[in-house]
Amino acid sequence: MNEGLSAKKTFSISSVRTALIFVFFILIAFQPISDPDFGWHLKAGEYIVQHLDVPDANIYSYTNLDYRWPDNAVLSEVLFYFLYIGGGHSTVLIRLFSLAAAIALFLFLVPNTYIYRKDEAGPRKMLFEDRVLLALLGLAVTRMLFYVNPLIFDYFGFVLVLLILERYKVLGEKRLLWLLPPIFFFWMLFHSGFLVGFILIGLFLFSELLESMRSGVRSVSELARKLSFPFLITLLSGVVTLLGPYGYRLHQDSFLITSSPLMRDIQYWKPTYLTISSNPFYAYLILFFVLLVATRRKLPFRFFLYCFFFMGFAFYAFRFMPFFVFSTIPVLWSIDKDKRIHVPVFLFLIFLAVAEAVIVHNVATHVVFVPKPQAIRELFEEKNIFVNDAPVRAFEYIKTHPMPDRMFNEFDWGGALTWYYPERKVFINGNMVHWKDVNGHYIYADSNAIKGAKENWRELIRYYGINWFLVRANTPISTVLSELPTEWANVYRDEKAVIFVKK
Repeated sequence: MNEGLSAKKTFSISSVRTALIFVFFILIAFQPISDPDFGWHLKAGEYIVQHLDVPDANIYSYTNLDYRWPDNAVLSEVLFYFLYIGGGHSTVLIRLFSLAAAIALFLFLVPNTYIYRKDEAGPRKMLFEDRVLLALLGLAVTRMLFYVNPLIFDYFGFVLVLLILERYKVLGEKRLLWLLPPIFFFWMLFHSGFLVGFILIGLFLFSELLESMRSGVRSVSELARKLSFPFLITLLSGVVTLLGPYGYRLHQDSFLITSSPLMRDIQYWKPTYLTISSNPFYAYLILFFVLLVATRRKLPFRFFLYCFFFMGFAFYAFRFMPFFVFSTIPVLWSIDKDKRIHVPVFLFLIFLAVAEAVIVHNVATHVVFVPKPQAIRELFEEKNIFVNDAPVRAFEYIKTHPMPDRMFNEFDWGGALTWYYPERKVFINGNMVHWKDVNGHYIYADSNAIKGAKENWRELIRYYGINWFLVRANTPISTVLSELPTEWANVYRDEKAVIFVKK
């Protein structure tokens, strides 16, 4: 009798805790769309659907019409466009997709990549409570980079590759490697971040090589027999990424993006220590290493490589941080299953509580408990502007008043203007940071020089033929233009934006 009541009580407490964690997970995942780039992604999806072809040139901006632009997210943009149209020009279906993606990735795929021990007949069943807890941890840490954007498909591709490699390594499921070429083919079509998948495979093959040599395999023929198949599959996977509509140009553009020093101005391309809301990542990092020490967990060599390589990537640029989380959660799962603590338990529990509190507090403060009435209000309403701080009234003004042909706009308003105001091409938007015209002008660098009213701002205005401005109020260029009433007419002003038209 007492044992039955105790079991029911334990089950009840566990169920309530799991339900609360799952609700918290949904609150984090189900957020309004506020991405400066979403507008131009949507416009590209519209173009592909209407023309049944991919764009092969600059279709957004007048500043670099000759630029041969390889769209690096073709299928993502088509999917977003159909979800947007299917939702009646609202974001309801897109946001439901985001929630479904978070559940699929964090609740099902990521937990299944945990390290299986060789003495097991097969994967052990993971309790739903464990899955939900790991899902919440992963989403809470990566939330700032998990939003409706083609980046989501980089995460899916990475986790799928990790899952296949683990099943091949530990369970010997060699046939699963044949899934890698189609995964990389579709990954290339959804987003050009597939290089991180090849980095993961490269680290895996390197660890296999070193382990083979350490175990006594010395001859080249033996090493070739062991590694030739995964190597050939990797080579085939690389070849299929060249079969897209842009061929090698997609790879070339990806290299230009990652190597451009101008990208370091973009928030999620900055080093992690320079970005906002990085506290959850640091709490997770400390939690991970303290757990390794506390449990004396010896990492398999491949995970040692994953851990330190992707940690370096995460510090190099904030956008790579989720890959560190995805490659270390399997280790946390294996630690949880071992349950061997080699430090005073009370100290360990205190640390664990503090680390979790830091993660939950930061996420809850910035995402869940901040009042967001628009999150529900705009769910089924028509929505055409996808940036929360966009100057909506200024956008409405230019929509209802005749404007000249060559605007200068804020960099992070370019995506919204591309979708909301297709009557005029923009000066710049989010995909143009690394673009350079035929005369060697970097559009993004010139945009900053004009906005900051640098010494050559007049020369740049003449070079681009700019005849009206839509910029934030109280910027250097707005101050300068307001002091030149004989040259520039201030036709609109509010607390967010000003509009100047050349006389």
